[in-house]
Formats: sequence, structure tokens, C-alpha cells
Amino acid sequence: MPALRFLFFPFSVLASLILVIAFIWPSAKETISLYSDYDKLRDQYNVLSVREQNMNSLFGSLEEASSSVDRLVRYVPFVAQDARVVQGLQEVASQSGLSLSSVVPQPLNETGLINSSPKDMPVVQRDQSLRLSVEYFGSYESVQSFLEKLYSLDRIHLVSAVSIERSTQSGDDVNLLFGEAVVDFLLIPAFSGPMNDHFYGYLDESTFDTSFVSSIDSRRVKALIPPITDTSTDRSNPFVP
Repeated sequence: MPALRFLFFPFSVLASLILVIAFIWPSAKETISLYSDYDKLRDQYNVLSVREQNMNSLFGSLEEASSSVDRLVRYVPFVAQDARVVQGLQEVASQSGLSLSSVVPQPLNETGLINSSPKDMPVVQRDQSLRLSVEYFGSYESVQSFLEKLYSLDRIHLVSAVSIERSTQSGDDVNLLFGEAVVDFLLIPAFSGPMNDHFYGYLDESTFDTSFVSSIDSRRVKALIPPITDTSTDRSNPFVP
């Protein structure tokens, strides 16, 4: 009996440990699993956070790049210069209800708008304008609308040699006007930035020379088409029917 009493204590301790482990282990195992899942989720969160930062940075770069590309497309047309300009003039004529009978691109020429010395800001070495000879016909209102739209276009800096006359051919509408104009279409602006392989990177508001665009506006001419009123006569307005 003393031997049994001696063995009872360790067996009871062992049984208690087994019972404790049997009841506690599932909870402990679940806790360990939760900690493991937490670590995995934290790692995933860190990865996603880094990706979010990278995406935000990428979106910011894309917005800046898009702005630069838009500015390039607006001010520096690269390909099919003649076709793009002629198409643009045709769209303006269509919006005005006017017809173009002829649009003839002339050789590229220097306009003389940029007269910088070597010590001044660098200027892209390239022909600066495209000259077009335009013939059109339409009503008084359509001609007036066409010329007004023409003068408001961004890259047109000079409209000269504007001539308008009434049709004198028999069978033509007496209100039909024919006209001609010479249009200089601006191809490039001036940039105050290094002209090298990183040229596009400098195309931002801080380096874009807006004063050059202002000088273009100041060189525009206005069409001298007197408004037709009730008191207009053929002496005061040659376009009075």
C-alpha cells in the first residue's frame, strides 16, 4: 500500500497535466494559428501598402506625363503637318457653314518671331511656321464666322492678305462671297530649357515661355468686314446685297 500511495502522486500529476493539455491545447493551437494568420495578413498589408504608394507615385507621374504630352500635341505637332492643319481648317470651315475651295500649303518658312541671341534662352532649331493659301466661299455670316474662329485658334499667329469679294458670275447667288487669305500656322513655341535627350522632362509650367504665346496673340490681324445694318449702303459696305 505504501508503494501505491507513493505512485499515486506522480500519476495524479501526470493525469492532471494530460487533462490540462487536453483542454488547453486546442485553445493554444488556435491562438498560435491566429498569430500566424495575423503575421501573414500584416505581411500582405505591408506589401499592399508599398504597392499603393508605388501606384500613387505612378499615377502622379502619369498625370504629369499626360499634361506634358497634351502640351506637346497642342504646341508641337510632329507628323503629317500639312494634313493636320488642312483638316483643322476644314473643321473650322464646316463649323462656320463655309466651304473651302482650295487649301495649298506653302514651303515651311521662318517667321522671325524668335530673335534670340546665342546668350539668350536656347531655341529649338526648326522651321517655325507653315504658310497656307486658303480660298473659300459662302455667305456673309459664314465668312465672318470663319475668320473670327480662325483668329481664335491657338497656333495660328498670322492671318494676312485677306480679300473678300462678291461673286460677279451670272447664275451665282448675289449673297455669295468669295475670299482668299494667307494663314501662318505656328509649329513650335519657345522653351527656356535644355534642348537635349531629356527635352520632354523640361516641358512644364516653370519653363514654358508663355510670353511667346502672348506675342503671337498681339500679331493677329482682324478681318475688316463691316457689319451689315439697316442703314448700310453699298458705299459704306461693299457686301450689302
